[in-house]
Amino acid sequence: MQRQKEDSSVVVFQAKSGAIEQRADTSAETIWASQAEIAKIFNVGPQAITKHIGNIYAEGELVKPATCSKMEQVRNEGGRTVRRLIEVYNLDVI
Repeated sequence: MQRQKEDSSVVVFQAKSGAIEQRADTSAETIWASQAEIAKIFNVGPQAITKHIGNIYAEGELVKPATCSKMEQVRNEGGRTVRRLIEVYNLDVI
């Protein structure tokens, strides 16, 4: 992976192929990943991750405000730029 951009204490790493991107929060000593990225890490379907994260929060193992954040995802779809807010989870959830 190579360092792609840095914004204060958040560093973004991305493989040359662009396949997986991980965000490292150096001030909090953690990484951030979306549900899709977590699914790739563990080689499972995104639905399994959704269910697992739901159980973590429902059982009170972790609290969402401390372990989840929203980040804007920008990508090109069919020749147009699409912006979406996606939830990303810190290393405690991963």
